[in-house]
Formats: sequence, C-alpha cells, structure tokens
Amino acid sequence: MASAATSHAVRPAINATNCTTASHLTRRLSSATNLSLVSLRAIPVQCRSRSSVSNSHRLRVTCNAAKPGSQPAEDPYQVLGVRPLDSFDAIKVAHRRKLKEAEGKGDEAEIERIDRAYDAIMMRQLTQRKQGVTFGSLKVSEDIKYADQTDVLPWRPRYEKADKKGILINAAVSTVMAVWMVGAQNTEWKILQFLISFYIFQLFMKLDPFYPQNTEEGEKRWQRNGRRLTRALGLVFGVIALASLVHTLLIKAYSLAGMYVPRALYTFQETFITLFTSVSLFFVGSFYR
Repeated sequence: MASAATSHAVRPAINATNCTTASHLTRRLSSATNLSLVSLRAIPVQCRSRSSVSNSHRLRVTCNAAKPGSQPAEDPYQVLGVRPLDSFDAIKVAHRRKLKEAEGKGDEAEIERIDRAYDAIMMRQLTQRKQGVTFGSLKVSEDIKYADQTDVLPWRPRYEKADKKGILINAAVSTVMAVWMVGAQNTEWKILQFLISFYIFQLFMKLDPFYPQNTEEGEKRWQRNGRRLTRALGLVFGVIALASLVHTLLIKAYSLAGMYVPRALYTFQETFITLFTSVSLFFVGSFYR
C-alpha cells in the first residue's frame, strides 16, 4: 500500500516537472529565434513511467516569420509611371524624366529607387529576349532583343505606330490633297509643298518622346530639337526622292524593254510624284519614325 501511494505521488510530480520543462523550452525558443509570429502547438503529454516520458512527449513549433521591417517588393512599372505594354523608348524617356525630377530635389533615396526600378525592368525583359516575349504576347523591343548586335543602319526608319487620332488626321489630309490635285490644274507643286510642311510638323511632334534631352552631356534644348528636325526632314525628303526615283525607273524600264513610253508619264510627272508622295507620307507619318 505504501508503494502504491508513493507511485501515485510521483506521477503528478513527473507531469508537473515535464510541463514546466516544456514551458521553459517554449520560452527559450521564442526568445532565441526573435520571430515576428510564433505559433506553438504541443501534443498532450501522457506519462506512464519515467522511461516513456521522452518518447511520448512531442513538441511541434510552426513558425510564420518575416524579416523585421521587410516590405513587399515595389512594382518597377509603377515607380516609373509606365505600363508593361509601353515601348523601350517610352520606358527610357520616363526613367530620364523621373531621374531629372529627383535630381532637382536632391533626393538620393528616390534616385536610387528609380534606378533600381529601371534596372529591374531591363533585366526582366533581357531574360526573356531569346523567346521574344515578356508578358503574354508582348514583344520585346528590338533595341533590347538585339542590344548585343551592331546596327548596320542606325538611321533607318523604325516602326512606330501613331495613335488613332494621328492616323485619322494623316489620312484626312492625304485624301483631301489627292482630291484637290485631281480636281485642280497646275497646282501639284503647291499641294506637294503643303504636304511637305504638314508631315515635317507631324513627324517633328511624333519624335518628341524619342529624343529626350541628354542632361548628362549638357545637351541644350535647341540641340535636341535640331536632331528631331533633321530626322523629320530626312524622312520627308527621302520619300520625295523615292517618288522621283520610281518615276525615273519606270521611264528607263520602258526604254530598256524597247516599249513605247506612255505619254502620261511625261505629261503628268508632277501629278505622279505628288500622288506617290502623298500616299507614302501617310504611311511614314502614321507607322514609322
């Protein structure tokens, strides 16, 4: 009887000791790991004897921790104020504009944030350039996709579709000029002069986002506008030169083939060149830069 009483007295002591040990271990783990959130779940301890205490006792610790002060990563497109669908040139322009604003304020942290966002966008697109896509069906800009290749003709016209309003304006002007040319007489060169002036202005304005002012090299505003104007003049007069070349090649082709050259090619030379220029300038002004 004495032995049984002693056994019953020892069991509560064992349970109390083990529970105290588990509680102490829990506090030690919580303070040592310095976690932001610790969820502790312990399986109830049933101690039948001293030898079975260590086997039956199970302690499971589930830790949902985060770095102290950590924040979700920023969207680099929101930092620069652009969209994933924007072109490489538009992203570059936005980066320069944001950087200039931050430099004007002297905000070093903002400058670092802008540069980090720009680098993240470039790296995100560069990692996918072999596949030619970034977000779904979005095509990588040619400047990024072939950044490691030398451009043989850097001055060539590049595809850049204008907005819907710009395309409609170009179509309306070219159509009106064509109708005017057909209905009137001896006005071809006046129409051509108007087309030249109009499309030089249209292309000059269209090129504005693609010629940001290079403040790092001390570029002046008139130098930037000069590059835009030179590009616009080159595109417009290049189209006129192409129209004249096509007209001349048609006459030469008839002559080399031993065929009679149509009189209309001589009589309506101005009309042919003006009409060809009007149609060509519409496509250049609407879909190229």
